Amino acid sequence: MRNVLIALALGGASLSAFAEQQKSYAVYMTIPCEAYLEERWDRQGVRYKQIQAWISGYVTSYNGWQADTHDILGNVTVAEVESWVESYCRKSPLNNLSNAMAELVGGLYATRQRTAIDSAR
Repeated sequence: MRNVLIALALGGASLSAFAEQQKSYAVYMTIPCEAYLEERWDRQGVRYKQIQAWISGYVTSYNGWQADTHDILGNVTVAEVESWVESYCRKSPLNNLSNAMAELVGGLYATRQRTAIDSAR
């Protein structure tokens, strides 16, 4: 987790450049940060499972559409992603998971697994 936070901190300098490169796009069915913070602790709840599925879908879609990317998460675990999103949402409760995930993948881009061979290491 510490390495993830360090990587994100180092990647923070490039986030503004990343944001400038992003296109404007429509977002469907995003989840407010407030809802994430409320539902995160009820791991058996239906809403929590929906949120997990949304995050997994975001990552899977990103992996499928982003050139030169096999897995944006690299060595980051799902638990670390959830912890990072929680921290983001505590700092920015009026934002939503789309904002959180866009910032997360922007910070992880430099350390992504580019090919399936990279993931075998």
